[in-house]
Amino acid sequence: MSNPDYLYSSSPRRNPDFVVWQSGDFKDISLPVRLPQAIPNPLYSLGSCCRWIPNPHTDWGTIIGQIYSPYRLEHSPEVQWSWLYLLLLDPDSPSQQWLLADWVEEEQLELLAFSPSENSDLEGFHEPSP
Repeated sequence: MSNPDYLYSSSPRRNPDFVVWQSGDFKDISLPVRLPQAIPNPLYSLGSCCRWIPNPHTDWGTIIGQIYSPYRLEHSPEVQWSWLYLLLLDPDSPSQQWLLADWVEEEQLELLAFSPSENSDLEGFHEPSP
């Protein structure tokens, strides 16, 4: 396997919404061959209070980890990349009795405007700005 040329580009590009790999960034590690050239910044930062997109028994909590990971769509051979977040469940979250934390896809989360354990009313959420 050879490393893609774009990982060793010598001309940096500036874009606040993407991280662009530059020459010398990864001299001592092997990156996946199909790693995208530009990686979008995550929508949610560490410490953000989020919940799963609402359903009757929605869980919520605080983001304590994030990874950019490949996955395959059900009926497609193509590999897609997406941010995944490790969500530490709030003590008042419905599943917290048997689950401490869980990985959640970015598309399945929404930002809360407050910490649910401080306010049991989940009506105060808002969607992240585009």
